[in-house]
Amino acid sequence: MTILPGGGYPRRSGPVSFFAQSGGMTEDFCGLSQEYGLYVNHAVSYGNACDVNELDLCRYFCADEKTKMVGAYIEGIKTGKAFFDTIRDLAATKPTVLWKAGLTPGGARAAASHTGSLAGTDTVWAAFFQQTGAIQVFGMEELLDTLSVFCLAPPTQNDKVAVICGGGGAGVAAGDACFRAGLTVATLDDGTREKLKSILPPTGAIPHNPVDCDNPFPRPSVFKGTLETVAGSGRVGSIVIDKIALSVRLRQILGYDKQVGWEDEPWLEEIPVRIRRQYDIPVIVVQRDWGVPLDVPSYESERRRLRRYYQENGFRSSPP
Repeated sequence: MTILPGGGYPRRSGPVSFFAQSGGMTEDFCGLSQEYGLYVNHAVSYGNACDVNELDLCRYFCADEKTKMVGAYIEGIKTGKAFFDTIRDLAATKPTVLWKAGLTPGGARAAASHTGSLAGTDTVWAAFFQQTGAIQVFGMEELLDTLSVFCLAPPTQNDKVAVICGGGGAGVAAGDACFRAGLTVATLDDGTREKLKSILPPTGAIPHNPVDCDNPFPRPSVFKGTLETVAGSGRVGSIVIDKIALSVRLRQILGYDKQVGWEDEPWLEEIPVRIRRQYDIPVIVVQRDWGVPLDVPSYESERRRLRRYYQENGFRSSPP
C-alpha cells in the first residue's frame, strides 16, 4: 500500500498559491504553512517541467482572483525573457516570493541531477529580482515567513519602525536587522522620550528607539503605557515586539511570577491587540525561544497557544 501525502494538510483554503519544482518542497510548504498562519489556495508540484512549466503557472496565478500572493521554489527555467516579463507583471499586482535554488556550484550540480535544470548564476538572478520586483528568499522558513507578513500584517504607512524589547542586546540586533531590510529605526521626539521616562523603570531601561523595557518581564501597565506612547507619537509606521514574555502563564513557567503580583493587571497577551486596533498600526510579535528545558511540555504548549492567538487576531507571529 502506498501512503500519499496530504491527509494531514489543513482543509481550510486561503489567499496563498505555491508552485515548486520539487514534490518534497511542495509537501513541506503545505505541511508547514498553517504554523505560519498561512492557508493555501493552490499548491502545484511540476517536477522537470516537461509539459507544464513555471510560465504556465505564473500566468494562471496572475489571472486567478482567489490567489492574492504567490510563493515558489524554482531550480531552473525554460522560458527566459517570457518568464521575466510574466513575473514582472505578477509582482506588480500580487506579492511574489521566490526561492531560487541552485545558485552555488554545489546547488547547481544538484539541480542538474534532480530536474535537469540549468540553474543560472547568482549575478543574473540578483538583477532579475531587482528588475521584476519579486522578493528573493533563501530557504523554506524565510519563504513562509515573508508570505506571512503579507498575509497577516496590514500595510504600513512608512518605513519607520519602533522596536519594544526586553534587553539592550535585543534592541541592537533589531536595529541591525531593520537597516539590512531597508527600514529605518524611527527617531522619537523629545516629548515622546520624556513620556517614556515617566513610564519606564528609572534604571536599566532605555527611553528611545529601540525602547528597552529593562527586562523581558515588564509590568503589564508599563508595557501597555510604552506601546501607547510609541504608537501615538506619530513617528512610526510599525512596531516590533521582541524578547517580551507576553502571557502570565509563560511568566509562571519561566519562574518570574513570584516576584510581581498580576492580579489587578490586564492580560498581557491582549495588550498588543488593543494597541493595534486603537492606533491602526501594524504590530509584529517575535515569539522568542526562551531556552526552557525540553522536558517542560507546558512551555511549548503555551508558546504555540500564544502564536495561534496572535495569528487569529491578524498578527504576524513567528513560529519556533
